[in-house]
Order: sequence, then C-alpha cells, then structure tokens
Amino acid sequence: MASTFKVGDTVGSRHGVSKIKRIEIVEPGQKECGIEVNEYYWSLKNQVVVDLENGHWAYGDTIRQELTSCGRNTPYNPWGL
Repeated sequence: MASTFKVGDTVGSRHGVSKIKRIEIVEPGQKECGIEVNEYYWSLKNQVVVDLENGHWAYGDTIRQELTSCGRNTPYNPWGL
C-alpha cells in the first residue's frame, strides 16, 4: 500500500468513493484557510481537509485508501465486473 495520497487518487469517505480534487493542510478543528499541497502522508492524514470530485469535502481522518489492482488507482474488483 502506498504511504502517500495525492490529487487524483481515489479514496473512500462517508460521501462514497471519489477522486481527490484538492488537499489542504489545516490547523486542528479548521476546514479552510490552510496550505494547499499535491501529495500528503497517510500517517498524517488527520492534518488535512480534502475536496472531492463528487462535490463534497472531508476531514483527512475520515477518508480511507481504496484497494487497487495492479498498482493502478482504480477500485479493486475481484470479479472483473
């Protein structure tokens, strides 16, 4: 599993599965006015807010890494559907 996530990666959240549109490092309890980055560490995800392509945003500690097949950033589908 990758140690970082970046803009364009697919993640899961309470809003469903979506690609990351923007990553912003914020102060604890804040949701905007932070520092925009293109890539960040999974181990420090509680320090960021991500904007998602589905129109929602999420605190970093609420996103999860989606399983991928063959190293591609696509949802893993063991049945090939």
